[in-house]
Amino acid sequence: MGCSPPPPPPAEDFPLVFNPGHVARAERLVIFVPGALASVEMFAPARGWRDGGFAPAYYRFPGLDGRDLTQPLDIEQAADQIAAFANAHPDKDIALVGFSSGAPIAILAASRIDGARIVPVAAISPAVERAGGLPTLARGASDVVRSAWRAGTLDPLAVWIEYWQILLYGREATPDPAFRQRILDMARMQQGERGLGPPDRSIARAHARKLQIWELPDTLDLSHVRLRIYTGLQDPVFSTRQTLGFARSLGQSRIYGYPGEGHLLYLTQPDVFETAKGFALETWQSAP
Repeated sequence: MGCSPPPPPPAEDFPLVFNPGHVARAERLVIFVPGALASVEMFAPARGWRDGGFAPAYYRFPGLDGRDLTQPLDIEQAADQIAAFANAHPDKDIALVGFSSGAPIAILAASRIDGARIVPVAAISPAVERAGGLPTLARGASDVVRSAWRAGTLDPLAVWIEYWQILLYGREATPDPAFRQRILDMARMQQGERGLGPPDRSIARAHARKLQIWELPDTLDLSHVRLRIYTGLQDPVFSTRQTLGFARSLGQSRIYGYPGEGHLLYLTQPDVFETAKGFALETWQSAP
């Protein structure tokens, strides 16, 4: 499909996947960084970036998109790998888009890009320091219990479907029977495929382990980075208060909130990618 990322290279290759010909010809690059448990396929709705003359590159998390699960996700290493890729193309404008736990990686990577280039970063539903700590853990456990109560069963798939509705629209939204039925129909058609039901525990642990202890470095230099944070105001994973605190730690005075939306903005508000592209282009146009 024209809107989907290119197929990933063999697992032993560099974690970034891209089309070398497109990258060579483009004047601009956009590097997409997914969140924990998310395939790079989540960026399929971001086709507008390619239409805007950008060559896309995608960072694959361990255990997904053909990459082996040989070690946990290392936030610092991922940022270094992405920055190295950007620095290998000093003649191109670089933008980054990070979702959830990919947002801190994108921010760190942008800070390590060499030269005088202004680097726009769109952070979508960003993970905060220490993955939100105990408040996020407590809310997550409560939401699982809430999901089981909504489902009226402890069946893992049924509970996961209810939990997804909370991720999509927040815990105050009314459960959607039509959505529940669509997921159940999909499960019957694709029984056994990854992504239907609770995530693989080994992948979940590998993606979360280092994020749970990660903090912003004291020496972070964002003087050449232009950051914008997009978040659902009903995000059940990272609260608006947590996101605002994280934004202030990054020198940001505001966040761009979507009322009535939860954590998975790329599904409920896929136009967030077009908004992010506009932000990147405006950043470069207004740069001195």
